[in-house]
Amino acid sequence: MTIPTGFLNALDSFETLPAAARLRVHSYELLALNKGDRVVDVGCGTGRAAAELAARHAIATGIDHHPAMVEVARGRHPDGDYRVGDAHRLPFADGELHGYRTDKVLHDLTDPHLALHEARRVLSRNGRLVVVDLDWDAISIASDDPERTRAVVHRRTDKLAAGFAARQAPEILRALGFTDVHTTAESEVVTTPELGGLFLSRIAGDADDWLAGQRNRAKRGDLLLVIPILVTAATRA
Repeated sequence: MTIPTGFLNALDSFETLPAAARLRVHSYELLALNKGDRVVDVGCGTGRAAAELAARHAIATGIDHHPAMVEVARGRHPDGDYRVGDAHRLPFADGELHGYRTDKVLHDLTDPHLALHEARRVLSRNGRLVVVDLDWDAISIASDDPERTRAVVHRRTDKLAAGFAARQAPEILRALGFTDVHTTAESEVVTTPELGGLFLSRIAGDADDWLAGQRNRAKRGDLLLVIPILVTAATRA
């Protein structure tokens, strides 16, 4: 299976937005890595973050469960270390890593608690963790029918594997014994049809008429999505 070119193009457009680039840099700063420190980017996608971490002189590994996406990452960054893997069972020894990063992944995991427990296992003492994820239930979308739109967003959140994981991550980390747990909120504003399509089709589910209405808004230049993102950082005690 290959990754559709349209999806990759939309993903690239999103990741190169100034706000998205600033958020990635912020996550790297929160990791507080030194030269030669080992770090994993879980759910690495096209490999951009792992490559940027390597450029900061870390020893970075990208892990993704999707083999075709790993092939994309390897093709774009042939000098990088990209592997097919499971966030719940990482291919590292106990305490092997100094940093753990995951971005817009936790909500799709079957067991976020187990994944964060695994993060604790692979991190060394005082290792740093950064979780970046969408707060799905708080997504705001301009609409001709606000009540229907709220219902669509809430239903999409409920159907995700872990739609509230971004909100739950801080308490899970504290329960696992992490210290210095701190959460901040950022947001992405989407107004273009290309980027809107990346999110709207997933939010819509089977609400085809609602999706058609949003696409019509996009055609006339009235698309507006505000996507809240929670960033949680913590230290492995």
